[in-house]
Amino acid sequence: MMNYFPVFLAAYFLDLIWGDPVWLLHPVKVIGAIVQKLELLLLRPGSTWEQKSAGIVLAGVISLGVFILSLGGLVLAWKFSLYLGLLLSIYLGYTCISVRDMARHADDIYQNLLDGDIEGARRNTARIVGRDTDDLGQTDICRAAVESIAESTVDGIISPLFYLFIGGPVIGPALVLFYKAVSTLDSMVGYPNRKYFNFGWASAKLDDILNYLPSRITRFIMPVIASVLGKNGRAAFRLAFDQAGNHPSPNSGIPEAVMAGALGIRLGGVNYYGGQKSARPFMGEGKRTVCPEDIRSAVKIMYGTSFLMIFIEVFITAIILFIRY
Repeated sequence: MMNYFPVFLAAYFLDLIWGDPVWLLHPVKVIGAIVQKLELLLLRPGSTWEQKSAGIVLAGVISLGVFILSLGGLVLAWKFSLYLGLLLSIYLGYTCISVRDMARHADDIYQNLLDGDIEGARRNTARIVGRDTDDLGQTDICRAAVESIAESTVDGIISPLFYLFIGGPVIGPALVLFYKAVSTLDSMVGYPNRKYFNFGWASAKLDDILNYLPSRITRFIMPVIASVLGKNGRAAFRLAFDQAGNHPSPNSGIPEAVMAGALGIRLGGVNYYGGQKSARPFMGEGKRTVCPEDIRSAVKIMYGTSFLMIFIEVFITAIILFIRY
């Protein structure tokens, strides 16, 4: 029966209760520190192929190393004690889900804007986006926050829950750590700027591959939640197919297009990364300007989407148990 224990469910509710475990060793922070060390060793001036090769080595060493070490530790823990194995599986899964922390960051930005604290809103926005935030006005801060919430619905919630579920109690946590290692690599070296364009190529492509299925699951369940919450679910579903391809990422465009359609706003436009201009096509029908209330609406859609994903996974687990026993 332990083989079907819903680790994903326990990990999810722990995240809702506590958020990121800043008071305990966080695997993702350890991965980030190792990436920084290896980047210093591997990133050197060179040809396109030399930099791409170095980036492939970085992505391979980090992602495979994390998977092998975590799986080995999990197997040993489960062999030593079913309860120790279960606790370790739940803990590792819990550290890879980011529902409550994203909601906290979004609420900080919202409160800053209500208080008229633009500088505070810029600082808090910088915590959840990779773009430059020093010169952002209120509308662009709101847009950045909503876009980040939409993207995080996939890479911080749906993707981790997906990999925890398909891998089961033992392999699932190792699989989701593999995913988070790749996601961390992408967030650190995957930017298409002058420094990382070639070096981060492998990390960015691997991240695209791992988010492909989860983002397409989100394409169907997020509009349902939008409708339940009284938003425009039809427009959300339509734009998920009509405009998601406008985004440079094959995956991020889906939740952003859904969010734009659901809220009746326009996302996309000009961003700056390290001072370099990046213009993205617009998504949404642009019926009104993005405002602080859209941040709260986006958070509600994020929560609802996570609830529906959990419900689907619990339902599938129940069917499997019913058939097996």
